[in-house]
Amino acid sequence: MKKILLALAIMPLLFVACSSDDDPSTADFDYSIDLLYGEWRATNIESIGSIDLTTPLNELYAAPTYLKFNKDGTLEGEGLFGEGTGKYSTREKSIHTSIGKTKKSFEVVSLQATTAKVKLSAKGLGTPLIPDNAGEIIVTLRKNYPRTFNFDFDIKLLYGKWRAVSLEGLPEGAVDLTHPLVTPTYLTFEEKGILVSEGYFGNETGRYSTEDKKIYTLIDKNRLDMEVTALAAGTARVKFNPTGIDFGGLIPGDTKTITIVLKKQ
Repeated sequence: MKKILLALAIMPLLFVACSSDDDPSTADFDYSIDLLYGEWRATNIESIGSIDLTTPLNELYAAPTYLKFNKDGTLEGEGLFGEGTGKYSTREKSIHTSIGKTKKSFEVVSLQATTAKVKLSAKGLGTPLIPDNAGEIIVTLRKNYPRTFNFDFDIKLLYGKWRAVSLEGLPEGAVDLTHPLVTPTYLTFEEKGILVSEGYFGNETGRYSTEDKKIYTLIDKNRLDMEVTALAAGTARVKFNPTGIDFGGLIPGDTKTITIVLKKQ
């Protein structure tokens, strides 16, 4: 009888131990773990000043950054804190994340239903907006931030590989960019703001963002702003200032505005 009573007394302790082992990510967290679950976007950084991470121009230098904390301890990330799937753990006021080779430690300053603030080291963020020697920074996170695009056209029409086929608006008339003696030029607009350039605009992988009729691009640290005048399923027309771009003598040096015609590949 004593053995039975002893076994019954030990069983609740075993269940508690198993529960703790099954969910180590929530151990000893100073905040309600339920508030943490869900998708958060980094919207602001406080360092020497305040930086809005959601403006189209700043998105060229710091990719839109999201963290999704799942109940099973897994983590989905995009942007500055890691790209892909990883895991996280919590202890007291700290959140430790690991996504691929990217590991971050956050000190939670505040955690509410839809907003949070976390403190972390600026070192290794990988954005020119915040130098590595900036010390500690505070990042504002917002839960369920809408994933919308500020673009006057259907963003899905923009995705894909485009070839520059013609230059218009020149004194001598249009230039055929498909001529065998002309450098083939392509722009590939991928999701998540990734831009792949080949030809006259450079041979690099960069970034782009949109605002109204504008496409802002950053290729090899060089920024170029384009205005979309037409965008359809197979063709597009964009206007820009070619100053600083070497088109191999195709454009007079004093030209301030030209239109490039793109064809979807």
